[in-house]
Amino acid sequence: MAGFKRLIPPGFFDSPPMRKALAQQDFGSVFGAVRTETGLSQGQLAQLVGLSQGRVSEIENKGHKVTGLSLGARISMALGIPASTMGFWSEPGSLVDEEVSWVYRRDFLSLATATALGSNLHPELDRLGSALPTRVKSSPRTLIGANDIEAIEEVADFFRRQGLARGSGLYRDAALAQLHEVRSYEHVECSAVLRPWLWVATAELAWVTGWLAYDVEDHDAARRVWSYALWAAGQGADHPRSTDLSVAILLDLAHQALHLWRPLWTAPTRVERDHQQRMLDDALRCAQTAAVTASSRRYPVSTVTAAYIASVTAWCWAARGDAAAAHRLIQQSQDLYAKVDRSSLAPWAAFITPAEISAQHGHSYYLLSTHDRDHAPRA
Repeated sequence: MAGFKRLIPPGFFDSPPMRKALAQQDFGSVFGAVRTETGLSQGQLAQLVGLSQGRVSEIENKGHKVTGLSLGARISMALGIPASTMGFWSEPGSLVDEEVSWVYRRDFLSLATATALGSNLHPELDRLGSALPTRVKSSPRTLIGANDIEAIEEVADFFRRQGLARGSGLYRDAALAQLHEVRSYEHVECSAVLRPWLWVATAELAWVTGWLAYDVEDHDAARRVWSYALWAAGQGADHPRSTDLSVAILLDLAHQALHLWRPLWTAPTRVERDHQQRMLDDALRCAQTAAVTASSRRYPVSTVTAAYIASVTAWCWAARGDAAAAHRLIQQSQDLYAKVDRSSLAPWAAFITPAEISAQHGHSYYLLSTHDRDHAPRA
């Protein structure tokens, strides 16, 4: 990511100035120190901790206090601040704890945002690979070349096409097995020129594998695999495809959250209401992180991806009943889709047909109609 200098060093938050600031919940000093150490902009830090840039500026420059235990805990998780330093219990649920569902992990959005922004501040980023549903074996390979990477791309394209044509249930396990084989190439010798391409090809296979899991309602596996795909795409940030791929994965995570939100036709319980609100928040934050990622990487996103950002973000606002925001983004999406040259679409974007575009926009109006029936005819 542009401007990123280096990682937070071990013991950074244990220094006397940081301990004093944390004890007083002086997040202005904490934010300033973190940005100086990492090179993050205020906007990037804001996205990482789930606040607006204006709020971060007020905290950092005007001394505004962070109130509320839950917000302090969220900032602590996002920045990798040891929970004990702030007087919190450690966040339950390691990435390697097979009993913790990724749909319900409280720190999942912090992890996804840190991965997308390339901050590497989340303490468990280096264990993402081990979070996949099964373990990887070491590869007997000694060298990876261009033909091997092309083969990975062909495998990803095969599973994408077969999943669309015949359903995902038949191919999910096979795709996961292939992903583990490809993951074993991570530490095999590969030229510096080819390495970003290898990362992006690996990320694309993981992205497709996540979709196959999502399509059969295996949401926990989908989130695990997509989180790894997002990390791998970030490792290949020097490849032109990386930005489009990272954004697409984030938008799929937003799509999944909206799917898990699902308006209830009966009066929800308190637990159900809390879950629905969390899914709405997850969806919007993933879409907003996609927009930030699109504007902060070395390579720009394609027009079709920019249109999809607007379309998915419109869904998020429509689900919340914000007609003005949804209308604005639908119009933005329509304007961008009108500029897309369909004759040159990449295979991964082949599903973006006029019917798909109409369905995307119609879905936003349907979601608005759940708040105001006047939107139903347009849907």
